[in-house]
Amino acid sequence: MSIIGLTADEIVKDLNLTIPINLNKICENYNIKILYRNINSADGYFIPTKKKIIISNKIKGTYKERFTISHELGHYFNVNDKTYELDAYCYSDYKAKQKQSKLEREADEFAAELLMPKAFIKKKIENIDIKDWKKLIELSLEYEVSLAAMLIKYIDNSYEKNRIGCFYNNRLIWQYGNQFDFVIEQNILNGQEKMNLYTKNRNSDWIKGNYDFTEEVLIDKGNIKYLLISVYTSED
Repeated sequence: MSIIGLTADEIVKDLNLTIPINLNKICENYNIKILYRNINSADGYFIPTKKKIIISNKIKGTYKERFTISHELGHYFNVNDKTYELDAYCYSDYKAKQKQSKLEREADEFAAELLMPKAFIKKKIENIDIKDWKKLIELSLEYEVSLAAMLIKYIDNSYEKNRIGCFYNNRLIWQYGNQFDFVIEQNILNGQEKMNLYTKNRNSDWIKGNYDFTEEVLIDKGNIKYLLISVYTSED
């Protein structure tokens, strides 16, 4: 099998990797070097012609470093990446993947699958109810990924209609969802008592008038808060 075009699942299987995924073992196996530099323009980038991943010193030792390395590996292995001959790929954060180019989204999806392989995590995550969100924090620590990455993985593998909103200093900075066309409003997050007003139909009235919320949870991490919403329609 060609190295270029390998999927994250194939790499995990071929190298007999376990959780947490050993990224150094992957890079060593494919002769890819990881170097650290004082860079401010990006968290990291990849130099294909030299098989080098450059990582910013400011994220060294963090979960963001792990995701960035995985993202750049996604560019390396992506057979559809037509810009492979370029000398660098700027890293874009996973939490904003819905705003990125197709190639960036594919690299992010590769990174998520590499760090949280479906073969290991699917059964663990797909039946977790959002009221059991502490289990998601435990999984993020076990897999050595950010809580944001784990929450998005949860939504991608959920049977329910879910959306997550991330608030920084009580202001919405990004959101991500599946299976239903609703958005979280740009309101200031004022507290638990107003959570049922934070979502609005893009075209008509508040969801609360048309849907029954099954669960709403607020994960409070200080300056950063995550609002998780799961809804049912009358057809569910």
